Amino acid sequence: VRVYHYYTAVPATTGFDICVYHLAGDECTTAVTANDGANAFTTVGTPAASDVTSCATGDVFDTWFTYTATCTGTLVISTCDDADFNTSLGVYDACGGTELACNDDAAGCSGSTSEVTLSAAVNDVLLIRVSGTGGTTGSGNVSITCYPAVLYSQASGDSGDPIWDRVPVGTPGAEAFSRYTSLVIQNGHVITQDLATVEANSFTVESGGSYDMNGANALELEGDLTVDGTFDPSSGIVRLNGSSLQNIAGAATVDVYDLELDNAAGAVVLADSVHVYRTLDLLSGDFDANSNEVVLMSDASGTARLGPVDPSASYTGFLRQQRYIPAGVTNWRLLSSPVSPLQLYQWREDFYTAGFPGSHWPTFDQPVGSNILWPSIRTYDETNTGTALTDGLVGPTDI
Repeated sequence: VRVYHYYTAVPATTGFDICVYHLAGDECTTAVTANDGANAFTTVGTPAASDVTSCATGDVFDTWFTYTATCTGTLVISTCDDADFNTSLGVYDACGGTELACNDDAAGCSGSTSEVTLSAAVNDVLLIRVSGTGGTTGSGNVSITCYPAVLYSQASGDSGDPIWDRVPVGTPGAEAFSRYTSLVIQNGHVITQDLATVEANSFTVESGGSYDMNGANALELEGDLTVDGTFDPSSGIVRLNGSSLQNIAGAATVDVYDLELDNAAGAVVLADSVHVYRTLDLLSGDFDANSNEVVLMSDASGTARLGPVDPSASYTGFLRQQRYIPAGVTNWRLLSSPVSPLQLYQWREDFYTAGFPGSHWPTFDQPVGSNILWPSIRTYDETNTGTALTDGLVGPTDI
């Protein structure tokens, strides 16, 4: 610092103070207030600090924020894809206090940016440290989102309407859905899904409540599906893609159109019955029927199926396959895929047979009274080139 006087050559003596100012937020004790949403920051020009996080090395250049939680639920604090240097994030309960969360490089975030997730209660005060790994500095935004633990319907309407609140009896308002927040459709409310995708942690339809997926929409769940009221799957898909065991529960039958499991921890059926109307897709994890009824439904509009089971997926328990047969003249229906090799007596043990000696009804004929036997089990002779309905189908002569 050079101080000089240029009015006269006569020397002069005086006293003065030199003040050096820190950037706001350079220390925990001068942390800048952060709000929900994006909060701009820079670590350029900050002096080296003695603070370090547990998940990074050499992160001596930093800036601090103080944040008061606006909900009880899950906090996501992030510089993901929104900083021009290698960031690290640390969250503390006080200056010099306990480190609650820490992240250096978050999965799926470019540029070695960061993201932390932690639980919070409304009005919790947290200190957030943004620093640069390996002594790097730069600028960006730290974004904060507080996802409430549960949203309750307050009235009937569309899912995207302002009809939600964070308490069972509250003031209806607009809310954002996420995999961190559970949804509860309360008694007396009829909700129609008007969004292509609704994300939730757990999803519950209370007794007296009603939810309509309203077409080929998606319901993606991190947690459980519980139906004690009315759940209309329409032509939508329910995806179970959490990271811990997921339950399908309810006081009655749970109807789904497409049901997909993509969770290494698996899913278990707690409801008495689950009815699938199109496809049960198993991508990862074990789908455990848990001695309950899982039915692939069949009606005039189509027959449900079990999709290809990926190597990392499995099914435990019984699976019932329905086959719809419309009223009309007697005709052939494919009840199952052809199988071999099987002995005829093995078929007789499993279901009723007719139309051949040794069957349950050996004299079953068609037309009735014609004495022309109509075997219910037949083999197929590919060498028979006839075009008639029964050509190539050969019935047994004895059990």
